[in-house]
Amino acid sequence: MANITMPNSYIETNFDERSGIVPCFTEWGSWWQTVNEVNVEINVPEGTKSSLVKVLVKPSTILVTVAGNEIIKGNLYSVVREDETVWTLEDRKKVSIVLVKSDPITKETIWEGLLKDQYLADPLTIHEMRKKLDLEKFQIEVRKKYSYEILSCISKYWNPGFDFSGAELSKCYDKVPESLLQKAKNEDR
Repeated sequence: MANITMPNSYIETNFDERSGIVPCFTEWGSWWQTVNEVNVEINVPEGTKSSLVKVLVKPSTILVTVAGNEIIKGNLYSVVREDETVWTLEDRKKVSIVLVKSDPITKETIWEGLLKDQYLADPLTIHEMRKKLDLEKFQIEVRKKYSYEILSCISKYWNPGFDFSGAELSKCYDKVPESLLQKAKNEDR
């Protein structure tokens, strides 16, 4: 059987886009999570320029300032992949930050707050987040299973020994048509 693997991006889906989100509201906006990410939305004064927004994320800390005013500062609830953090200023009135969890599926950990000691979700919100993440994990596992089954079927007929590197095609790729050569000469002049 051929060794074929599916990229994670093929297996993962935009689960939250179809099933909605479970947000935790704060004085500056809201945050929510998926199995792989934590999303933060910060409301800023309309007309804010991106040059006034500073987002500094380290594996376990975050600092967000807007026009010199500290909005979020502290120790993240769990570790993130610093180099995969993305932020955008949307319509000059909302800062969206995507934090990628460093160990999304390997742990049963749910972020109960954005920071270890601030912006904690209430028990009902945590319960709803847990349900949603469990459903998302289940969907990912089902997709992996079916993807593996599909690949198994394909691999029965796939022959990785096919080598087309020395093949010659019936079209004439080795000879450049005269009309193209003439056109190239005319353009050089």
